[in-house]
Amino acid sequence: MNKCLWCGKPVNNLFCNTTCQLNHEYNVGIRDKNKIIEKGRKISNEKLKKDNWLNYKSSRDKLRKIMKTDEYKLKARKVKLGNKNPMFGKKPWNWIGIDKRDKYGNADRGFDWKKIKKIVKERDNYTCQICGITEKDTKQYLQVHHLIKYSIFKDNDLDNLITLCPKCHANSETQFLKVNSINKIIKTEKVYNFSVENDETYIAEDLIVHNCRSALQFIEVD
Repeated sequence: MNKCLWCGKPVNNLFCNTTCQLNHEYNVGIRDKNKIIEKGRKISNEKLKKDNWLNYKSSRDKLRKIMKTDEYKLKARKVKLGNKNPMFGKKPWNWIGIDKRDKYGNADRGFDWKKIKKIVKERDNYTCQICGITEKDTKQYLQVHHLIKYSIFKDNDLDNLITLCPKCHANSETQFLKVNSINKIIKTEKVYNFSVENDETYIAEDLIVHNCRSALQFIEVD
């Protein structure tokens, strides 16, 4: 009695079943598993293109109507409840915890953002640095604005922050130029290289040095 060439079980032939035969042939290189998988995918894709009911507009419209019903939404919700959800029992990558968030603030601007805002407002005497309105005069809290966007350099230095009222803050956010890139040249000083779009025509130095307490001015050319 012979032994199966793959699993070693006693058999009358070379293999005990077709699975062992295929595994052996894949292992020794008689069959190329990748080519077989690729061929199977081509066949299935051609069949889907030919016989797929979603190829018809009426079928797609019917599916859209079903997906908008409350019954469908409820079923889709139940499928992902509890341990059926792949994130069940796991914490997201940006998890900071409620206690830490309440103590230090939102992590979007750094955990010390609450303290920095208070320092900046006290420095500016709780006064908008553009229109001069104070926090007592307005019914809304004053806001702290990044002269150079936080998303660019993550810079919470005091010389990059200024106190503004909500109205002036909104106007300041809409006055940014469309730039290709802003690169910091020297880490210890506020030296930047601004590269503007080709269709923007402005008079400006290639290297701009400023102290971040005054606004940048670009002169538009006709």
